[in-house]
Amino acid sequence: MASGSRVRLHLSRAVPTRGRRTGDHRKGRRRKTAKLTEDGVAYVEEHRADLGAPWDDVRLSVGEPEQDLRELIGQLMGAAGQVAAVGTPAQVKAAADVLVEARKSLYRVLAGDDAAEGGN
Repeated sequence: MASGSRVRLHLSRAVPTRGRRTGDHRKGRRRKTAKLTEDGVAYVEEHRADLGAPWDDVRLSVGEPEQDLRELIGQLMGAAGQVAAVGTPAQVKAAADVLVEARKSLYRVLAGDDAAEGGN
């Protein structure tokens, strides 16, 4: 389960819903969002010690190399998003080619291909 999903799940279990959360489930949105109401914010403040820190739970469950990869993947997604948003058609095509090659290279790493690991 992705870390954001874990946090949402943690909050959905930790904060009772009756009057403490509102949702945004508009048609066409890619993901559902929830927001604490004033009552919900007060509840979290009052029960902060009991609720813990969900991001810490996720961070501690993932090793250092995986954290590094997640950060790099986030940076890659940000760059790809920028190209998609403001790039010319030629730039978008070039970025797609880079992403395809990156995917292939990652699989070569798993396969133990010497070329992917900097060998000949």
